[in-house]
Amino acid sequence: ASGSTVGNPSAALKAMVGDDIEIVDCEGKHILPGGIDPHVHLNYPQGGNAIYSADNWTTGTRAALMGGTTSVIDFIEPKPDTEG
Repeated sequence: ASGSTVGNPSAALKAMVGDDIEIVDCEGKHILPGGIDPHVHLNYPQGGNAIYSADNWTTGTRAALMGGTTSVIDFIEPKPDTEG
């Protein structure tokens, strides 16, 4: 609404987490949400061979986090239709 302001969340945050909190002054900074990568290949077999991608779940998600990606959706290898 016009004229609305956002209050200082410090008191509410301290009430939730206690005194173990650091308030960062972000005035003049751009605050962006973490990225979402909806198509990753973690521990994925390449071309039906026994060759797999370089990252497993642990190393791949750790690397993603270091680059600002906070969520990933891992591609799966579908099984061939066996009911046909």
